[in-house]
Amino acid sequence: MGAIYWPPFILKILFVYLSKLKNKNMNQIKVESKTLMLNLSSEVQVGSLKATLIAMVCTSKNGTDIDFSDIENITYNGVPISDWRKFVSMNKDFGIDFDYILNTEFNEIFTEEVVKNYIKGLK
Repeated sequence: MGAIYWPPFILKILFVYLSKLKNKNMNQIKVESKTLMLNLSSEVQVGSLKATLIAMVCTSKNGTDIDFSDIENITYNGVPISDWRKFVSMNKDFGIDFDYILNTEFNEIFTEEVVKNYIKGLK
């Protein structure tokens, strides 16, 4: 296939149309609010369990919201855990609540003060 040939007058019409469309749309757009969203991660180890905790952080003029987003790279005694829910359920039968333990770790790591200082370091 070869290149498409556009006559110069068609290109000029197209350029003028797109320029007017861009200017029209740009004049209609305004900033309503500014929000910073990012994901932060931290590796944790609790006994033989190793994992990466992911926090979703959203900052705006209303404050900073830090939520647990995901858990990745989970290993127990060096063996990868493929089904986290099954692993947690099995260990609850033995009296170990990994959801509670990792939630506690998450809250200790991703405090509002630490996250705000980290964000200040990005600017």
